Amino acid sequence: NIIISVTDKSPFSPIDGLGAENPISMKFSNFKKIIDKIPHVQSVTLTGGEPFMNEDLVKMVKYCSRNKTYPRINTSGYLNHKILEDIKSDVELLNISLKYTDDVIESKWNRASHSFDNCLNFIKKASKLEMPLAINWVADKINYVNFYKMYEFASVYKAQLIVVRYIPFNPSYNGLSLSEEEWTDLTTHAKKFMNVHIAFPSVHSYSLCPGGINRLFINTDGTVTPCLEENTLI
Repeated sequence: NIIISVTDKSPFSPIDGLGAENPISMKFSNFKKIIDKIPHVQSVTLTGGEPFMNEDLVKMVKYCSRNKTYPRINTSGYLNHKILEDIKSDVELLNISLKYTDDVIESKWNRASHSFDNCLNFIKKASKLEMPLAINWVADKINYVNFYKMYEFASVYKAQLIVVRYIPFNPSYNGLSLSEEEWTDLTTHAKKFMNVHIAFPSVHSYSLCPGGINRLFINTDGTVTPCLEENTLI
């Protein structure tokens, strides 16, 4: 299982400081080399940054599907909705990251106008194309009480709901992170619902981290680390 960052570019500059200072995008030629060099690939996830900002995304997805590996794409759903038509039969799953279902709050967090409205239009179009969907709901102290609201939202579009624990990239926002008790309460409740999954790390998912064992994260520059959160190069 490999996770490939195909670009560092993002339409957002979140208030917690996530984002690359000098963003680059992976070229298709380098992407092809990576796929060709890794034998017995079971799954590929394309992430970023925002993968839809890589001009070679369609070629990357098509190359994977021609090799019988249908990729997952992690996206904000913010832009380039027209690409969905080109890849509708080539994607295993669209993972759409979302914190709030309120456009004002979501836009303020991302420092980008119409963040939720654009995401909603993306979800509606993907749903109309009958593309498999998942909502990566990033839970923090502000929004975790809205679990059922997010669950209902995902259910309308027949999407999986993946509950993700908020991890701040800026220590100034550590106060938004859920305590162990809050996270345990949330995940204990959430796992009672159908089509809800708890993301690692959690006592309700993996007991051991698979990073570096059966999962690798490939950075935009081609370097390899065990996972997104671990910076030690392999």
